Amino acid sequence: MSTAFSGYEKNDSEGSKQFQQLRVEENLRKRSEVAAQMRDSEKEYLESLNLAMQKFYDPIQHSTSTQYPIISPAEIAALFSTLPQIHKAHTNFFKILDKRVNTWDVNTVVGDLYLELVIDIMKAYSQFFDNYPTAMETLDTAMGNSIHFATFIVTNEKELKVTLTSLFEKVLKRLATYYLTLEEIQNYTSDPHPDLPHLKTVITRLREYLDQQKQNKIETIKAQGGPILRTRTNSVSKIQRKGSWNSSQMATVKTNLVANGVIPKSPEKITPTLRSSGKFNSVN
Repeated sequence: MSTAFSGYEKNDSEGSKQFQQLRVEENLRKRSEVAAQMRDSEKEYLESLNLAMQKFYDPIQHSTSTQYPIISPAEIAALFSTLPQIHKAHTNFFKILDKRVNTWDVNTVVGDLYLELVIDIMKAYSQFFDNYPTAMETLDTAMGNSIHFATFIVTNEKELKVTLTSLFEKVLKRLATYYLTLEEIQNYTSDPHPDLPHLKTVITRLREYLDQQKQNKIETIKAQGGPILRTRTNSVSKIQRKGSWNSSQMATVKTNLVANGVIPKSPEKITPTLRSSGKFNSVN
C-alpha cells in the first residue's frame, strides 16, 4: 500500500515540475512579446517627438534668425520647455532599447535601461508637466497676437493632421505608460531572473513620480479653477476671434515663411532619426 502511494506521490511531483517548467517557458515567451511591444511603443513615441521638434520647434527657432521671427526666444522657451532635452534622451534610449530587443534571449534585461532613463529625465518631465499651463497660455496668446505664428501653426497642423497640443499631451502621459508596461513585463518575470530587481526599482520610482504629479495636478486645478489638460479647438476661428488679419494677409505671410525656409513647400514624412549614440543625456 505504501509503495503504491509513493508511486502516486512521485508522479504528482514530476507532474508539478513539468507544470512549473511550462509556466517558466510561457513567462519567458510573454516577456519577449512584451519587450517587443515596448520597443514598438518607444519607436512610435519617438516619431511624435521628432514631429514636434522637426516640424514645430526647429522651424520656430530658425525663424528667429530671419526677417520674419515667429515668436521671441523667451516665448519659445515658455512654449516648449524641456522638450529638446526629452527628445534627445529618447533618441538615444530608443537606439539602445532597439539593439537590446533585437538580440533578445531568456536572460536579457530591460529594467536597467528604463531605470537609467527615468533617473536621467524625471526632472525634465516634471518641469515639462509643471510648465504645461504656461505653454498653453503662451500658445493661445501667440495665436492671437502674431500673424506669423498663427499662420505657421495653422499651416503645419493642417498639413500634418496633428496638433501641437496633442503632441505635448503624449509627453505628459509617457511616464504613466512606462509604469503600466513595466508592470506588465514584471508579471512575467520570476525570481531569480536578473531583470526582476531592476523592474521593481524603476516601477517604484515611477509610482512615486506619478503620485507626486497627481498631487501637483490637483493643486493646479484648485488654483486655476479648471483642468490642466485640454485640447485646443479650431485654430482658424481663434485667429479670427483674436487677430485683426484676414485670409489674404495670412496667405501673404505663408508665402514669406516658405521663402525663408520656415514652412516647407510641401509636407515631408517624419521618421525616427537617431542623431546621436551612447547613453542618454543627463538633464540637470
